[in-house]
Amino acid sequence: MARLTITHTHDLTPTDLRKLEKQQDNVHLRLRITAVRLMMEGYMGKEVADLCNLHRQSVAAYVKKFNEGGIDALLERKCG
Repeated sequence: MARLTITHTHDLTPTDLRKLEKQQDNVHLRLRITAVRLMMEGYMGKEVADLCNLHRQSVAAYVKKFNEGGIDALLERKCG
């Protein structure tokens, strides 16, 4: 299994992400930012999943979205 990593920071630091977390009113979107920030800080995917009470696959999906499209892609809510 490939190690889950942030491959592109999109010029954001963990500090930047922490500020965005505080500004985000939607709890689900805030959790996405938190998961990416923790990964950026060096936590393993399983640790992030445990800390955020998420499934590891959710963490992987958030990291993938962030890597591919930055914060906008991470916070995008797809309409069903």
